Amino acid sequence: MTAKHLAVADTRAAKGTRQFVMVRTATWDEPDAVQRAGVAMVSVPPEMMVDPCFREVAPTLFAVPGMNWFGLAEGDDFLRRALRMVKATADAVCCSAGLPTIRRLAEDNIPVINHIGLIPSRATWTGGFKAVGKTAESAMAVYRAAKALEAPGAFGAEIEVVPADMADEIAGRTSLFLVSMGAGTGSDCQYLFAEDLLGENRGHMPRHAKVHRNLAAECDRLQAERVAGFGELVADVASGACPEPRHLVATDPEELRRFSEQLDADGNIPVMDPPEHTELRRPVQGTNAFPAASIAAKEPQIAALVDGLIDRFVETGSADLVEAFTCPLPLAVGPVLVGFPPEDLPMLDARQRPRQVRMLGVRGIPPEAFEAAGRRCSATTCPSGSTPAP
Repeated sequence: MTAKHLAVADTRAAKGTRQFVMVRTATWDEPDAVQRAGVAMVSVPPEMMVDPCFREVAPTLFAVPGMNWFGLAEGDDFLRRALRMVKATADAVCCSAGLPTIRRLAEDNIPVINHIGLIPSRATWTGGFKAVGKTAESAMAVYRAAKALEAPGAFGAEIEVVPADMADEIAGRTSLFLVSMGAGTGSDCQYLFAEDLLGENRGHMPRHAKVHRNLAAECDRLQAERVAGFGELVADVASGACPEPRHLVATDPEELRRFSEQLDADGNIPVMDPPEHTELRRPVQGTNAFPAASIAAKEPQIAALVDGLIDRFVETGSADLVEAFTCPLPLAVGPVLVGFPPEDLPMLDARQRPRQVRMLGVRGIPPEAFEAAGRRCSATTCPSGSTPAP
């Protein structure tokens, strides 16, 4: 059953009869946990309060955003900020400004919670970060500060680090909703920071903070688990254990073969047509890399290579023209054109020939035909009596 959304009127009606609980939250996990735990009130950063997501996770919490007076110059700044908080469904605002500002906000019916006792931003006036009100005179100063807040219309005050007996006396003599932080049980509300009560605070732990959990140790454990997990990933990648076959998308072998053929053919001059072919040929032609006189001088060698290819399939009586002639011919002629010594042709690794044949861009030929073409090409381009390199 969803709890009723507490109102200011409810807190005033309950004064002296019960104590509420308020928790200071700073992360988005905490308001949800606070509400589910049955906590009625929450102190939140202003930026969390104005986020529409806040009421999605904490629909019924009595929400009090803080407004530090250091960042605001004058009363109108506080008013504009407070109105923005109220518009975002804040139930009250915590404002540490002076009495004129408290009066200005109260005149616009904005519930204001101020601060008495140890006030961190004014600790220099009370002797630093230590208890306030331990003597009768200093306790009277705290009491007068509470009464002074009533006149301009403050809704409540956080009473911080005041001896419990002194705070009880003050609570019985003020109409303010007193929020106790280290000031005993006589006030209307007990207030703690989530990081303190959950044991996440790694620094100084205030005396008034009762620690209910040790989340710092749990965070350390989780961080160690993160480091271990990331380290295992690094090791798996290095050893080849990641990714496993079950993590991969399977490929149809036929589609892979077709894709490989298309990659080999892409951008290769022998299978290109104008205008793409023309654009790739023009730079070579412009450099005069193959002058006519040089080509003419190699014509006998080229003719001999052509004759040798033809002789081979004439001898057998039949041949596949592409496999037996058009595939090996460019591989045989190419080294001649660039001046590769014929006696060094065996240095061309025969194991690479099938790949070279495929890179000519010839399509539609089964893989076994490529292997056969490569072997024949190697035999054709080697001088008589030589064997292809293993």
